[in-house]
Amino acid sequence: MSKQFIGHRIRELRKNKNLSQMELAQLLGCAQNTIAEWEKRDGRGPSKKFLKPISEMILYLSFIFFC
Repeated sequence: MSKQFIGHRIRELRKNKNLSQMELAQLLGCAQNTIAEWEKRDGRGPSKKFLKPISEMILYLSFIFFC
């Protein structure tokens, strides 16, 4: 899976949860410009350090919105 695809999916999922880049950054403990860089079409995508927290956050947000 390419980093570009991951960045696109992060943006799509963030928007589906009505989160701003700043809100997602605060939840993950990173800067807003980090989220913006991940989501860029030619961006580098998240580092391995953030992949697990991102997936956990998406699962958590999905759970609380469906319960």
